[in-house]
Amino acid sequence: MKFHKRTEITFKEARERVIRIRKSTVATIFCESCACPAKHLPVSNAASLVGLSELAIFRLVESRQLHSVENTWGTLLVCRNSLLDFAERSRRD
Repeated sequence: MKFHKRTEITFKEARERVIRIRKSTVATIFCESCACPAKHLPVSNAASLVGLSELAIFRLVESRQLHSVENTWGTLLVCRNSLLDFAERSRRD
């Protein structure tokens, strides 16, 4: 009987995203849920930051998993702190 030696190699891939957001689209607003001033991003930038669709961001806001506020023009802004906390929790699961 002949035995064959087999080598198995496993690669773990680490991804790093660099996203540039114009300062004019980021607003520092007091977040009542965080109870501190926090940077807030438009939905499109929030979606790009965590790699989700804008629809997914809206659903997370509706389910209160992300903090948000509307500005005077009716634009929804997402709290960056809650967004990064959500991304960290998702990565661990």
